[in-house]
Amino acid sequence: MHYGYPSGETLLREIQKILNAPDSFAHKVINELSHYGHIEGDIKRFAKALGETGRSSIDAFLEHRPEFIDIGKHFIASVLIPNEKAEPLSATARNLKMGNWFQYLYNKMNSKFEEFGDNQISFVTLNYDRSLEHFLFSALQADYGKGENDCAEQLDKIPIIHVHGQLGLLPWQDKKAGRAYASGIDIERKREEFQTSARAIKIIHEVENADDIPEFIKAQRLMNEANQIYFLGFGYDPTNCKRLKIPDSSVWKAGTGYGLLHQERREVGKLLGYRPEGSKYGRGDVPVLQLSPMQVDCLEFLREFAELT
Repeated sequence: MHYGYPSGETLLREIQKILNAPDSFAHKVINELSHYGHIEGDIKRFAKALGETGRSSIDAFLEHRPEFIDIGKHFIASVLIPNEKAEPLSATARNLKMGNWFQYLYNKMNSKFEEFGDNQISFVTLNYDRSLEHFLFSALQADYGKGENDCAEQLDKIPIIHVHGQLGLLPWQDKKAGRAYASGIDIERKREEFQTSARAIKIIHEVENADDIPEFIKAQRLMNEANQIYFLGFGYDPTNCKRLKIPDSSVWKAGTGYGLLHQERREVGKLLGYRPEGSKYGRGDVPVLQLSPMQVDCLEFLREFAELT
């Protein structure tokens, strides 16, 4: 995964690793959970079940084990927060690594500072991390020499919807309770900060009807109003597609197909209107989802398929 964050499967393995051989940090997480009514037996049952799961992500595991949701959120936060590092987003790192679609997209959004927030673009993400917001905010400050309030005002105009929640808000989003990016994690001395980040994560299965969740309502509205929808690094999970209510008509859709084999592509077609290889792509009467070849990453996809004007 780009920017130092683990994939869903890697996140699951990292949590399993912590539970199988708990170090001093893991014990701090476990001790923190005890303050919220989770006894040692709860943690052991969670560790045993997660260690034997056949699921490929912690979210999928928690879907059918709701009694472990609060414990799961804390371990998700304990793995992801240390991965908040400024270095993978820095200019130096961008010059050395391929695949930085943040930078590419940001340059396509080039404008006068006071018009930056007028860019006709919205983001809907299933990720918990805040790297996109941090990148855009830092880049605006560096490139235009503006203060926090001015940059925040521009970014507030560009919707970034985390339908599954996020690791808390950034300081420019919430001056009182915001947590700085790449600030690390100190469970003992910043207990409330860690707790806020963990509880801000939303395991979507906590609510049966996505229509009751404000973030999903916003995401559905944005997609229905869009002229183009691009899927970057999306797994095309049937449940997520159903809950997002992705439009199947009058909207041009294209997405990364990284690692997807032939039958998997056909299954995506059943969900989103993708036509098999060999059919004519285009914006005719029947919109289709254009999937990129399996080796194309997010940056290559934007350069090859996206109309960003």
